[in-house]
Amino acid sequence: MNKWFSSLEKQLKEQKAVEALKKNLMGGNGKLGFIVKVMGKPIMYDSSAIEDPGYTGTPSEWDDDDTLPTASGDVYSVGKVFDGLKWGMHLEIQALGVPRPDKHIEAVELKEFKCFYKGYLVYHEKEGKLEAYASFPEWENLVDKLFENAQNRAKVERGEKLAEKERIVQTQKVSLLKQLRMRWGI
Repeated sequence: MNKWFSSLEKQLKEQKAVEALKKNLMGGNGKLGFIVKVMGKPIMYDSSAIEDPGYTGTPSEWDDDDTLPTASGDVYSVGKVFDGLKWGMHLEIQALGVPRPDKHIEAVELKEFKCFYKGYLVYHEKEGKLEAYASFPEWENLVDKLFENAQNRAKVERGEKLAEKERIVQTQKVSLLKQLRMRWGI
């Protein structure tokens, strides 16, 4: 019976993976990954810890040579999270990954995606492998709406970034012309 169950589970897992691929849910470029990248907030990890965890002294107990315990202050992102309550949806999407300390504080390589609907795990993908997927139109329709909204938001942000770059280029041109006038009297 155990063999039969594992065979059935493997077959079901393959069918669900195909279904998730068809619905474009899987991966960082899938709907869930795109939503959390565009509309999500970073999950920050603070690695600072008191070097002496047993320290319980008070200032009145210090000797002259005692020093305060210090913390190492590395703060970096371990992923992103989108909370749909702000949008009137009981939906949460988490994207967890490996921090890239050599990059920006929020730079993270996303490896794991989870989606919770009404507190229940309805989708879980880890390193490209589907771990759980409960396909219900109720939460998938919300994901479709959010995906459209994220696409619109990304277009607006791209336009704003392009306008900002053009403004910076124009400012640099004016600055260079002023320098030429000052140096060469043009």
